[in-house]
Amino acid sequence: MSARAIRGRAGRPRLVLAALAAAVLVLGAPATAWGFWRATAPDVTAQLSAATVAAPSGISCTTVGGTLSRSAQVTWPAVAGAVAYRVTIANASGTTSAQQTVTSPTITITQGLLSDLLSGLITTLLGGNPLYVSVETVHSSGWISLTHTAGQPVSQTLLPVGVKCDT
Repeated sequence: MSARAIRGRAGRPRLVLAALAAAVLVLGAPATAWGFWRATAPDVTAQLSAATVAAPSGISCTTVGGTLSRSAQVTWPAVAGAVAYRVTIANASGTTSAQQTVTSPTITITQGLLSDLLSGLITTLLGGNPLYVSVETVHSSGWISLTHTAGQPVSQTLLPVGVKCDT
């Protein structure tokens, strides 16, 4: 064997050893480093709440005014925590309605209010068909109560001009 062949074979184990060391560094170092890193996050907690908002109860209606004009004053007891009340005025079938938001537990329904809110219902009113007033509570949290189901009926009168409470 020649000297060159001996050197070539002697260098192979070094080359193999160097390649093996390089492979360990390339493949093993990131895995080893990855094992030292840890990320932690605080536990996530959620708070849920459920509540109900009381609907107004005891809605009553009083016809006010004289012989020249009438209006229907609809009132109900104040509800604790209420910031407003959503009043809905609708026909008997509920197919046509309008809403008005008030901040006190009363609303006076005048012919002008009905004309502004319910222009599509004027023909119904002139025909003597009643409209129904229902109220929902709007709570400071944004929750809205169920509708007071016993809607108060009101109707328009031609003489005297205005709106009256129906019993």
